Amino acid sequence: MTPEELEGTWLPLRGELGGAQAPELVVTRTELRLTRTRYRVIFAGETADQGNYTLADVGGVQTIQLTSTHEANDGRIMPSLIQMRGDILRICFGSDGLLPTAFASPVGSTNYLVTYRRKVQD
Repeated sequence: MTPEELEGTWLPLRGELGGAQAPELVVTRTELRLTRTRYRVIFAGETADQGNYTLADVGGVQTIQLTSTHEANDGRIMPSLIQMRGDILRICFGSDGLLPTAFASPVGSTNYLVTYRRKVQD
């Protein structure tokens, strides 16, 4: 996977944090925008987070590392697993700063597992 393939706006289909489904309100009002080197999370029309990202292959597993440059999150690093199949993107965010070991968000974990669909541009 390349940054060029990731470029665009991604809308969550579902999310899970610590074994619980993300509230529908959060899922329906969030979008992830990716360019070749930057990300931006928008919630209810406002920037909730933004920064830079890098892709890597760790032992045959694709990873994305997000480094925030936004307000209170400035400098926060979130290593994550990433997988793309067509217009479906899955990211398992390591919210605790540790790379998740699987695409899972078990009870008690801080992993945030999100499945996105690419937004069709008008």
